[in-house]
Amino acid sequence: WCGYNAYHQAQGPCDRLNIGPGAGHFTFLFQDRPFLVTPIGSYRLDTNAFSALLVDGKGQYGDVCYPMSIPSCPHRGEEIEWVRWDAASATGAIRLKLHPAYPAEMGMILYTREFVVGKDHQILCRDHVLFEKPHRLTWLFQVERQTELVVEEGLRCRIGKAPQVRIEPRPVGVNLTC
Repeated sequence: WCGYNAYHQAQGPCDRLNIGPGAGHFTFLFQDRPFLVTPIGSYRLDTNAFSALLVDGKGQYGDVCYPMSIPSCPHRGEEIEWVRWDAASATGAIRLKLHPAYPAEMGMILYTREFVVGKDHQILCRDHVLFEKPHRLTWLFQVERQTELVVEEGLRCRIGKAPQVRIEPRPVGVNLTC
């Protein structure tokens, strides 16, 4: 509900009342079918309810499991930094600045998420994360309960049957497990 332009205009806590601790969360639909979704029924502030990053099992500011929202919770500066789109080629990119959404005690120096939209329905979701010291990172991706999800060789994840979407991690300098 709060796109690129609206996000920069909606700076007060009441403007963002419907947003929980899920900065960077996204949904993905293909051929009008939902693959990555916002879970229905999350009635509390919890980063686990979003397609988001956990650090040592902990979520973002405001991840306190209160019901609904915290009206006095200030905006910390996470934002959609820029959007580029070429209508002729139907390609583009989006960059999110996410590190302000995480508690300072985590020692997160930088966290950006970029979506690169290419031809042939390929979308690259690239996270750049930098900390003062090592942490255990967990990437969450939310699907509907009835959607088939299969982890394949190389930690690729297949979502759905036909059509289907694949998530394929391409780590740089880190080992991943699932």
